[in-house]
Amino acid sequence: MKKTSLKLLALSFLFTALMLYIVRNIKGTKESKDITFKDAIIIGLFEAITIIPGISRSGTVLVACLICKLKREDALKYTFMLYFPVSLASFGLSSIDVIKSGLDTSLLLSYLFGLIAAFIATLITYKWLAKLVKNGKLWKFSIYCVIVALFVLIYFR
Repeated sequence: MKKTSLKLLALSFLFTALMLYIVRNIKGTKESKDITFKDAIIIGLFEAITIIPGISRSGTVLVACLICKLKREDALKYTFMLYFPVSLASFGLSSIDVIKSGLDTSLLLSYLFGLIAAFIATLITYKWLAKLVKNGKLWKFSIYCVIVALFVLIYFR
């Protein structure tokens, strides 16, 4: 991997950390049913920047939801709700790539197991993350992002 790619990755982790830290005190009043078209556009634009490696999709969507004044619990539910279509689409696109490339289609079973494992991990971590979000402790995840960024910068220099 090129050093410029690794620097971008580290900067992306720092960007995620900064976003999570900035919204640490936001306590919204809106529920999921109160999301407006403008909110959906803002959340979608935030999600679009997650195409950059190292920027957390879930973290960014959560930040966008909090900026749009959603309650913390509703922001987390909305974030996880958006996770499932992305995962299914990723599985579908990967499956198409395997089929088109002429690779052994038994790889599709591995992809399916990966999808199922990711789903189970998501369900397990949701409860833990919900506590962090509800109690306003999401900034702790920003510390993790800073540590990973520093590791990438130091270890891969």
